[in-house]
Amino acid sequence: MALLRQTWTLTLKNWLIVLVRHSFATVFRAFVLPIVIIAFLAFARNLFQPAAVFGVSSPHAIPSLPEALASSSGSGREHVVFVHNGFTGGEIGRVIDELVTTVRDSGKNATILSSESDLAYVCQASLRGVTPCFAAVVFSGSPSEGGGGFWNYTIRVDPSLGAGRINVDRDDNDSQVYLLPLQHALIKAISRTNNGTNGAMALPNAIDNYPFTSLTREERADQIRVNFQSVLINVFAVTFLLGLIGIVYHMAGFIATERETGMSQLIEAMMATKGHWQPQAARLLSYHLSFSIVYLPGWVISSIILARGVYAKTNVAVVLLYFILAGLALGSMTILGAAFFRRSQLSGVSITILYILLAVIAQSVNSPNTGTVIVLSLLFTPCNFTYFMTLLSRWEREQWPTDLVAEPPNSPWNVPGVVFFVFLAGQILVYPILGALVERWLHGSTSGGRHIVVGEKRGEHLDPDCAVQLDSFTKIYKPGIVRRMFSFISKPTTVVAVNNLTLSASRGQILALLGANGSGKSTTLDTIAGINTATSGKITIDGTGGLGIAPQKNVLWDELTVEEHIRIFNRLKSPGNHATKDEIHQLVLSVDLEKKIKAKSGTLSGGQKRKLQLGMMLTGGSQVCCCDEVSSGIDPLSRRKIWDILLAERGRRTIILTTHFLDEADALADYIAVLSKGSLRAKGTSVELKNRLGGGYRIHVNNVKMIPFLPEIAGVTKKATQEEAAYIASTSSLAAMMIKELEAAGITDYRFSGPTIEDVFLQLAEEIKDDDGAEVDQHGVLSSTEEEKSATNVPGAKGTEKGGLKLLSGRHVGFFELCWVLFRKRCVIFKSNWFPSVAAFVLPVVAAGLVTLFVKDQQLAGCSPTETSSLEAAGNIFEDLKFFVVGGPSNKLSQTTLARLFAPIYLNSVNTGSGSVNPADGASSGAASTAADLLRNLTIVNSFEEFSNSIVQYRKNITPAGIWLGDDGSRPTLVYRGNGAEMFNAYFGQWVMDMLLTNTTLFSTYGVLDRPFTPGTGNSLQLLVYVSLSLVAYPAFFALYPNLERRHNVRSLQYVTGVRPVPLWLAYTLFDFAIVLAGAAISVGLLAGLAPDLWYHVSYLFLIFILYGIASTVLAYNVSLFSANQLSAYAFTAAGQVIILLLYIIAFICVLAYAPVPSIDRILLIITFVMSALAPIVPAARALFVALNLFATSCDGDQLGSDPSALVRYGGPILYLIIQIIVYFLVLVWVDGGSAGFSLGRIFTRSSPAKHPGDPASAEEEQGDEEVANELVRVKSSASGARDGRSPNSADGLRVVNLIKSFGSNTAVDNVTFGIRHGEVFALLGPNGAGKSTTISVIRGDLKPSGGDVFVEDVSVARHLAAARSHLGVCPQFDALDQMTVEEHLAFYARARGVSDVKHNVDEVLVGVGLSSFRSRYAHALSGGNKRKLSLGIALMGNPSVVLLDEPSSGLDAAGKRRMWRTLATTAPGRSILLTTHSMEEADALAGRAGILAKRMLAMGSVDQLRRRFGDRLYVHLVCRGAPRTSEQDVQRVVEWVRRVFGGSADVEEKTYHGQLRFSIPASLVLGGGGEGQKQIEDEDEDEITTTSSLAGVGGGKGSPPPSSSSAIGRLVVLLEENRAALGVEHFSVSPTTLDQVFLTVVGQHNIKEEGYENKEKKKKWWRFGR
Repeated sequence: MALLRQTWTLTLKNWLIVLVRHSFATVFRAFVLPIVIIAFLAFARNLFQPAAVFGVSSPHAIPSLPEALASSSGSGREHVVFVHNGFTGGEIGRVIDELVTTVRDSGKNATILSSESDLAYVCQASLRGVTPCFAAVVFSGSPSEGGGGFWNYTIRVDPSLGAGRINVDRDDNDSQVYLLPLQHALIKAISRTNNGTNGAMALPNAIDNYPFTSLTREERADQIRVNFQSVLINVFAVTFLLGLIGIVYHMAGFIATERETGMSQLIEAMMATKGHWQPQAARLLSYHLSFSIVYLPGWVISSIILARGVYAKTNVAVVLLYFILAGLALGSMTILGAAFFRRSQLSGVSITILYILLAVIAQSVNSPNTGTVIVLSLLFTPCNFTYFMTLLSRWEREQWPTDLVAEPPNSPWNVPGVVFFVFLAGQILVYPILGALVERWLHGSTSGGRHIVVGEKRGEHLDPDCAVQLDSFTKIYKPGIVRRMFSFISKPTTVVAVNNLTLSASRGQILALLGANGSGKSTTLDTIAGINTATSGKITIDGTGGLGIAPQKNVLWDELTVEEHIRIFNRLKSPGNHATKDEIHQLVLSVDLEKKIKAKSGTLSGGQKRKLQLGMMLTGGSQVCCCDEVSSGIDPLSRRKIWDILLAERGRRTIILTTHFLDEADALADYIAVLSKGSLRAKGTSVELKNRLGGGYRIHVNNVKMIPFLPEIAGVTKKATQEEAAYIASTSSLAAMMIKELEAAGITDYRFSGPTIEDVFLQLAEEIKDDDGAEVDQHGVLSSTEEEKSATNVPGAKGTEKGGLKLLSGRHVGFFELCWVLFRKRCVIFKSNWFPSVAAFVLPVVAAGLVTLFVKDQQLAGCSPTETSSLEAAGNIFEDLKFFVVGGPSNKLSQTTLARLFAPIYLNSVNTGSGSVNPADGASSGAASTAADLLRNLTIVNSFEEFSNSIVQYRKNITPAGIWLGDDGSRPTLVYRGNGAEMFNAYFGQWVMDMLLTNTTLFSTYGVLDRPFTPGTGNSLQLLVYVSLSLVAYPAFFALYPNLERRHNVRSLQYVTGVRPVPLWLAYTLFDFAIVLAGAAISVGLLAGLAPDLWYHVSYLFLIFILYGIASTVLAYNVSLFSANQLSAYAFTAAGQVIILLLYIIAFICVLAYAPVPSIDRILLIITFVMSALAPIVPAARALFVALNLFATSCDGDQLGSDPSALVRYGGPILYLIIQIIVYFLVLVWVDGGSAGFSLGRIFTRSSPAKHPGDPASAEEEQGDEEVANELVRVKSSASGARDGRSPNSADGLRVVNLIKSFGSNTAVDNVTFGIRHGEVFALLGPNGAGKSTTISVIRGDLKPSGGDVFVEDVSVARHLAAARSHLGVCPQFDALDQMTVEEHLAFYARARGVSDVKHNVDEVLVGVGLSSFRSRYAHALSGGNKRKLSLGIALMGNPSVVLLDEPSSGLDAAGKRRMWRTLATTAPGRSILLTTHSMEEADALAGRAGILAKRMLAMGSVDQLRRRFGDRLYVHLVCRGAPRTSEQDVQRVVEWVRRVFGGSADVEEKTYHGQLRFSIPASLVLGGGGEGQKQIEDEDEDEITTTSSLAGVGGGKGSPPPSSSSAIGRLVVLLEENRAALGVEHFSVSPTTLDQVFLTVVGQHNIKEEGYENKEKKKKWWRFGR
């Protein structure tokens, strides 16, 4: 049951994220979108059919020609054309004149042509086949003209008319408007001319007509559906998968995201379960369950729509059940697919595409056999789905219901439908199991060798006092299978991460694992947490309440609140005993997140996220908690809060933590284990380790007069020079004796220091050896004492030597020289980053070579209508036309009449095809009988009612029309078949009827007007599209490197070191232009060479390609500035232009298809010139249209344009591209200016007027801190001295004077002033949001100050940025390293700085920072410490006198930090160095002075001064004898002694654990003595009172010099040592106030809140004005 409850908790979590937090997106993609897709696809069967209304219409009179012309108004068909073919002045002329008069009287244009070939000029068609002509009548003869003896004419109409769009409910169908009225008017005019001649009769004035269809509406719908089944079987069935595929994309991305963030591992590791497989099973099942239920309603409705719309004969339950099973199987298959992805970015897309591809493969396999279908359907759900959909279609095509147990009809494979259901059921079960196995293999989080015990079993496997026990734990990383396969290249190595480690953690104890990177501490912690698998050995853990884990990187759901996080993990860790709401609130309160309980984790600050991670770790009552780098990356204020949270849990839980901060381990840990190279080197309390393995106790005496008289002390090492003497004692007892001896000799002015945890670490960690084998001095990297620091803070020479480095200074680099430097850099980058450039070159070349296959041997299109149109010859009505005609009455349809009227036409059509007949031939009986045979399927009726009934009865057979010639009770009526060839059917019926009604033989043919496509147009259009796509694709590669350079902060660092934006982008453009030029030359050469006769002035195309390449390259640079990664940079660059290209082509085609023909050219030019401003691809595509003369774009009238450079041809694209190059480049330089305040945002924001630093109004002289005020006076006096000439070179290399920086109403930096002398290291400290980063950005020149100024070597950053940056070196917080080697990096920055001898500086820096042996190694292959060294080397290149160090050791382990500190020690002297860091330990080690900033400067001074002023206390850590099993009475006796001796001034820890006690006292109390100095302790073993020496009594007599504050530690050591045995103390340590404690005191005095806890005044909304 517990597992089910945990699964349900995870399911609810998934719903909370996808349904509640992303409700709109989820409802749309899971419900709306599948339904819309399936509904559309089901309706798609109708998309293959024109819109029509079937049935039988009612009779309507054929409109008159004027009525028809009026009905056509608005269609654009304004011309009725008559072609006389030279027959003028006769019968043809009279008929034309009559019709022309009618047309013109109706307000339309009547055009008379002499030749049919001229129709192409007048009736030029759009792509849709729409012409400006109503219709055309072409006369070829009359009884008196043309020699045939009969009327001979052709009627031509638009090819777009008819096309199956019949509507029997209307009387304005195309045939009823554009054909029948004109044909009727024409025959009437002819009949009037022939009336009485050879028995000819006049045509009646009124003739009725109506269309019918061979199918009813229901039959048509059913036929469409049945016909659609064939489309589904062959092509379309796969598309129905789109209704189910949404779950694949959604779930895969969700699973991979949780894996990428580490949430999957965290969930499994913290779940309290009995079996190793259960957490993974619960998690995977929850994914499947939650997403399947979310998508289920969409599947159900989609399947019903599909069943009703497409598979109507099949039982709905079959489709419904299959859809649900297929959706579940796809969900299962998604679990398997997602198991292969560690990153989420491409997981959903890749899996979705793969599954769709599998379905497409199944669809595309031609006539698969039974075995293929079984195998594919069994293995892959998409294939199963495709084959089942085709199975349904095969049954539906026969109009049978689907039989699941029978083989499908007319199928190449014989698999019953039920088999597919069985396969799906198996896939639903098997796929998740396979996914779990793959996930465990690739990303395994189930720990072997780990034994978690709960309840009564704890006593069987663990000692009562033990919570975690490691027995001979070993972890070995062996090379993978792939690596072993290539062992012949280099021998694979096996890494022993942890070797035979035996260690235990007591209940309620805080155990710290210390070690350098690679020591095995993280591996050990991960294995305890269940993230790694033990190779051998055993780990036993108390699993009560589930395991609590706080990983190094925050692992949270951004969409969930603080309360929801803790509730979810509480239920996972304690499934049978959920915490109440009050208990959860209490836990939230304990982790200091009460104010944020309803806040989403994505809105929390870094410190708050860390606290939430601890809350997740602690909830559920976890008895064992693992914290990995618990305070990494957060400021000291948040860090101390987190310490408080952990310390509050001491005694209640066992906490195992790792940390890179040694002071953190010292402050938190009850027990410390030091690991090195996989082995345990030492363990014990911090005090025990210090005493046993520390550097001993040291006393330094600097009194030169007393050095010769210093005593020799037995057991104590003495080292003396003329200036200083030092004593080193190995134990606290010797240290106490040493102090007594010195003070007895009257020496009280000394400096005392005890062993530190750093001493222990440096001695034990073998990894502390540098990469070149050197070791860090065990007594520190930089001196931690004031005097030693002052030795390095002496102003050094500002020439070419600083700190022992003989560096050459840089100079100003000219514009063209800098361009060359940057161009060389791109050439260097090309060695390792060649793919984008090569791809950009190859893509257009390959495209040009392939697309010419479409147009090989094709000629350039012409410009005259005769060249660009294809007028079809009129068809022969007697060829391939089967007749079935209903006619009547019988007295008007005799065999003789039919033979007489039709025989001449048949003979002419069959024998000559000329449309005319020689009267001499006559009409033989054979011809007559043959003509009559054509109408042998004529069904004759004798009444109109019978005629109407026959039309309905024989509607499926009647072709093409029915003819009622009229009787006394009814008018002549034409009934024609409306579905199919509507226009021809109507024409044919009326033609036959007119001949019978007029008793006249009429030679008539039917045809269509101009069809616009010329031969090769389609091929040319394909060429244009493919070449345009290649043009779109290749410049996007040029966005990749600039995007990478920006995101890695390389460009920002380049700007700080003197690179300017215009030379940079010009150099980059020139480099990429070389690729463009080569690609353009070869591409145009291929196009011109392989299709030489196709092009219009192809040489212009070469220029277009070059200009396009430059414009698109600069556009790609612009896109790279805003893209989140390289993939999005490429996608946005390419996709943006593709979309615009498609819009342009669609607009182009739509204009050709739908615009009025006379306006086409004008509208196309407008669209081209408007859209050309959007992207370079439009001018390039326009140039291709011109080059191919597609749709006469390069024509000038009927001829090719004589001036190819005209704006309407190549000139416009060339002009647009040149303008775009200029505009894009200006925008690029504008946006990426690289100088202070150079941004688009400043254009739209109002900034406060800058205040002059000397203005008393702006310089708030009232400073709360005396040292801050003194600094203001000193800096200003130094500045005024420099201005007055009294000090030609200011002692300060860097001066920040009254600096103010505001962002809107928020002031980030408020009137900050400080200066840094040459040779001084100044630490700028502050919590997050204090303004440190803003101050650094202003100093770098990235931001413009709102007030005040910054001076680098007396040069204003605000006014002379380039000159100021020439003196500035920057080591950024995150290494801004490029794709170059170490040496290439340094050489580039040396050239950019203008160093005359590049090799000299490179060699010096390589030696100075210790990278000589890595000079040829690529930066990405360096270790973290060496990357920081390289960043420091870059900062020193050019010999800057001012260096900014922003978190110089961030991300490094304790060993790496100390290596970095040593490197800084060798390079820092002689320079003004500004250090920002969150590590007080680092600031204490490196800085001579420090300033604490919180928008304004709160405190400033040397480190020792800050200690004395803000925290002059001594901190004592005692470990009692017998710890950790010391009795509570023994510990309490020590507590009482402390309180008696030191009184109320002692701050004693409220609770004590494991025989350890911590307390602090003021140093002044130790030095002052008296009062409570004489105290007594009762010895429990003897009834004697032992009197301890008083605190004051340690000092000398009345003539002694006053003791120094630094001797307080020594005096306290003496006191503790004297009472050590009596108190039962095994070990003790005394340490002074740390800089961390000073920092907390200062910010506490000023009530500075942790970031995210400020009480911000909410702005009143406008609608609440006055309330």
